[in-house]
Amino acid sequence: MNVSFDIDDTVAATSGCFYYCQQKYSPNDHSNLKNQNFWDEIDASCDKYSIPKLSAKALIEMHQARGDQIFLITGRTAGKDDQVTPILAKALGIKNMQPVNFTGGQKSEYKQGKTAAIIKHKVQLHYGYSDDDILAAKETSIRGIRILRAANSTYVPHPQAGGYGEEVLINSSY
Repeated sequence: MNVSFDIDDTVAATSGCFYYCQQKYSPNDHSNLKNQNFWDEIDASCDKYSIPKLSAKALIEMHQARGDQIFLITGRTAGKDDQVTPILAKALGIKNMQPVNFTGGQKSEYKQGKTAAIIKHKVQLHYGYSDDDILAAKETSIRGIRILRAANSTYVPHPQAGGYGEEVLINSSY
């Protein structure tokens, strides 16, 4: 089956990258999220320093052993040159890596930003840390499983795990 994962705080601990770039581009607010230079820097130079989550590596390994196809779907805006695809393919051991699906800034007929990519790839199971991930899975009527965000994540407040009645993967914050 086709399985998808969110990137930030789901398969990789990226808070260091986001914190550094946020301080550089907009230290007093979150306007950096609408700045293409921010996204270009995240993609071109910062992702290589993100730490792959061991729990995600184990999940990906299990799914690949079953013969499942892995897709990465992110709410990020695409950078000039997609460097995150090869970085994460190597860091997470993803075989037959498909290009990362960047959904940030994309127009869609759906309420949730990742829904169109989930449908496009005929995903049957989606993993993510955010409410948006769980709501996208619900919008497509597939199973969404909550991954716990690392306790030291700079993206606060933390979502209420299980708040939408979804399954929560224990010990997935590392």
